Amino acid sequence: MGPERARAIALVCAADTLVAVSFGAIAVGGGLDRWVPVVLSLLVFAGGAQFAAVGTVLAGGSATAAVVTGLLLNARLLPFSFSVSDMIRGGPLRRALGAQIVTDETVALALAERDPARRAAVFWACGVALFVCWNIGVVAGAVAGTWIGDTDALGLDAAFPAVLVAIVLPALNTRRIRASAGIGSLVAVVSTPLLPAGLPVLASLAGLVALVRRPDRAHPDRAPGPSPLRRARRWASLMPILAVLVLAAGTFAFRIAGPALAGRYEFSERAQAWMASAATTLLAALIATSTLIQDGSFAGWARFTGVSLAVVLVLFRAPFPLVVIAAAVTTAALRQLGVA
Repeated sequence: MGPERARAIALVCAADTLVAVSFGAIAVGGGLDRWVPVVLSLLVFAGGAQFAAVGTVLAGGSATAAVVTGLLLNARLLPFSFSVSDMIRGGPLRRALGAQIVTDETVALALAERDPARRAAVFWACGVALFVCWNIGVVAGAVAGTWIGDTDALGLDAAFPAVLVAIVLPALNTRRIRASAGIGSLVAVVSTPLLPAGLPVLASLAGLVALVRRPDRAHPDRAPGPSPLRRARRWASLMPILAVLVLAAGTFAFRIAGPALAGRYEFSERAQAWMASAATTLLAALIATSTLIQDGSFAGWARFTGVSLAVVLVLFRAPFPLVVIAAAVTTAALRQLGVA
């Protein structure tokens, strides 16, 4: 592995450490126990899914909705695991350890190498370094989160949708995916007063009809459900260790499938596209609901403005930390000025 690739790995680790700190701080500052982000990071080790799962709970959703959202997002790891299966061959322990470090970054950097030996070296070096840096960052953020009192005053309620904006916006690269995400987000926002907490985001999967045909007029069950929770702290118990273990087990199954089934099965491009579109649609709906709605009503112009600024910064390819910090600072500043 050459010095250029080592610098790339160092930059990835530095950037993801900052993201990990923000994840731990926001999760604990939002009302979750410190063990939740720490155990999630150790067992799941998938930043986007961790943000999505915790964001669902902090928005008033159930643990089931959080797990389903996280698993759908992590489904992309299934084809990834096949693409790097030759790098983690060996005994059961080696394959298990290699599967755990299958991430967007490790796969992208490894596949950039043409030589098989260098490819494997980059995969393992990046994966181990990233795992260590990410979990140290989450622990540091979780400790810092215990010192935060009013998270809304600091604008941290805008940080979660801002993080998701940075993840999702680049994925909206075709007209059909944009249509799917748009329809799904609209379904989630409109159905929020009608469905129990957590279901509107899952209902956004209706947007996937945009990938095959025009959506038919449906008549969904509109039975009223319980109102959303007022505070995320009251739902901290809905991320028990069982839910974390289910998300971790499902994610690991996606990762280990490649080494276990290599040479016997391959996913079609269409199947991969559908998995990616489902995850993108869910995340877009989560952005819409967490930006616009709180306790069943409009979340306020301050949060909306902060997240809108994040969208603009992502479109101009601003660094990830700047996107999140700008959204939080803008939201906090507007509230200090009296903007709700």
